[in-house]
Amino acid sequence: SVTLVVTKTFATITVAPDDVTLTYGNSVQLVATARDATGQPVENVLFDWTSSADTVAKVSATGVVAGTGVGTALITAAANGRTGHTNVTVHKN
Repeated sequence: SVTLVVTKTFATITVAPDDVTLTYGNSVQLVATARDATGQPVENVLFDWTSSADTVAKVSATGVVAGTGVGTALITAAANGRTGHTNVTVHKN
């Protein structure tokens, strides 16, 4: 028997919306899109989401960002060695 492994290749990852502003305690859904070298979307990509500052903005495995403190955090979506980013700024009420 033969096992065939297909690796999805893409050139870029974008994260939307770009430059998010949240009020402390609120949340927003981010969407990451992988695109190939011709700019076409690549489907069924699993992204790893991280925050540069969980004390400001915590991101779930599905890209939901919650404002957990006042400040700014860089949210990153990563897959196959590529990354995309957006800034999240959290303000008090």
